[in-house]
Amino acid sequence: MSKLITGDITGLLIGPLIGSFLATSVGYRGSFFITSFLMAVVFLTTLFGVKEDFVPITKKELQPVLPIMKKIGWQFFLALFGSLLAVQATTNAITPMISLLVREIDPGSNNLVIITGVVSAAPGLATIVMAGLVGRLIDKLGALKSMLIFLTSAIVCLILTSMVQNIWELVVLRFILGVSDAALIPSIQVLTIQNVPNSIFGRIFSYNQSAQAMGNVLGPMLAAVIATGFGYKSIFLFSAVIEILALMAWLIYSKQHRVELKS
Repeated sequence: MSKLITGDITGLLIGPLIGSFLATSVGYRGSFFITSFLMAVVFLTTLFGVKEDFVPITKKELQPVLPIMKKIGWQFFLALFGSLLAVQATTNAITPMISLLVREIDPGSNNLVIITGVVSAAPGLATIVMAGLVGRLIDKLGALKSMLIFLTSAIVCLILTSMVQNIWELVVLRFILGVSDAALIPSIQVLTIQNVPNSIFGRIFSYNQSAQAMGNVLGPMLAAVIATGFGYKSIFLFSAVIEILALMAWLIYSKQHRVELKS
């Protein structure tokens, strides 16, 4: 799962770079043709290269999702969807404000664009570099324990970032945050696989996507309001609060899960 997330993050990093090169070399229309060709390659490699043992479920056999979710426990799904929303909201709340924060910290810099690029790329670079190690930690410690550890790490990192005084502190803390992100999404996906039965698997993953999309929407909106009222650094405290709520949800589930195991 960590390697899959690395592929996703790598695409997000190099996509804009490739897009800018294509736009200047073949034009905007040409860029669409080339990206369409790449998507066709993805389609063909998936069609012929990915093997799947799948037995379709008839409409009569399709079980309702709510009773099964209730049986698994609402604490799990509250933690699951809440943490997905929190991670995405945190990422999307911070990213649009990076250039403005860099200018605020170092107003006299002549390399604002380059510095902003380095700060913005630090979390993605951390994900690429550390994904293998983080994946081994998840396998060793378990997904739930990894969630608790790396959510705590992200919260501490966000609080410290709200107090940065120079660019290099910001880069280092953003890199550490990227390591946490490299663990959180795979841990969430592994927990989903471990706890959700196949009969409702597709629907729960769709709800996961909905939670992520909601985070994508709410993060920038709330960040704009908070930055306007309290400054750019306050966005990191806002993000820390969101992730604290996610951590509390997992702690409640973890406590309930231990009680069920003992009983």
